[in-house]
Amino acid sequence: FVVERRIPGIGYGKNQRESIEQVLVGENEWVSKELWREARKARKKNIITKEQEEMLYNGHWKIYK
Repeated sequence: FVVERRIPGIGYGKNQRESIEQVLVGENEWVSKELWREARKARKKNIITKEQEEMLYNGHWKIYK
C-alpha cells in the first residue's frame, strides 16, 4: 500500500496556486507524486538510483500476517 495526499489549489487571486499531490515515504516525510512516478519508471527500465530505490521501499507499507 502507498499513502498519498492531495492539497487543493486556489484557482484565483493573489494567493493562487496549483494543487499538490504527494506520497508518504517516511515518518512525516512527503515527496511529490511526479518524483515518485519518475522512480517507478526508472525501476521498470532498470536504471533506478539508490536514492530512488530507498524512496520506493520506504513509501510502501509492509503488511505482515
